Amino acid sequence: MGNLDAELFIEELWGSHRACAGGQHPTKDGWPVYRTQYHVASFRQDSRIHSYMCEATKEKAHDCCDADVSAGQLLKLARLLKRFATDPKAMVDYEDMMSDTMFGWNPGTEGYYADRRSRMEDALALSKKIRKAAKYIKKRQKEEGGGLDHAWVYGVYRAHW
Repeated sequence: MGNLDAELFIEELWGSHRACAGGQHPTKDGWPVYRTQYHVASFRQDSRIHSYMCEATKEKAHDCCDADVSAGQLLKLARLLKRFATDPKAMVDYEDMMSDTMFGWNPGTEGYYADRRSRMEDALALSKKIRKAAKYIKKRQKEEGGGLDHAWVYGVYRAHW
């Protein structure tokens, strides 16, 4: 049986090279860029994050495919993680959603408390990173306006096992 692994990216989607993009469409060695991804974070067997992403993306995150995540959804996750850094119950609503061991330690099982303590220690730094990504997405969307002559910028959560 595999284990839950997931990644969070910022994605710029330019689409195919069209005349409407004008000189705005980036190229690399003469080739038009279609999609660019910036890595934000990796999650290994983190049932809390995965459960949150499933809720935020209406279960698309659970289908082992890219799930678009808005800046607002990322900001909410960042706030939850910031609280989780000092309050072990801050993300309790997302603990019992995944019961298979491939998703991490279940409440009350051996290793659960050590795993939770470790994730709480990392939560503040992770919160800051996700908040920074959300602010970047908002800034890019605002400055570009989302027209055809600019890239679409959004968050992407990808889970696999």
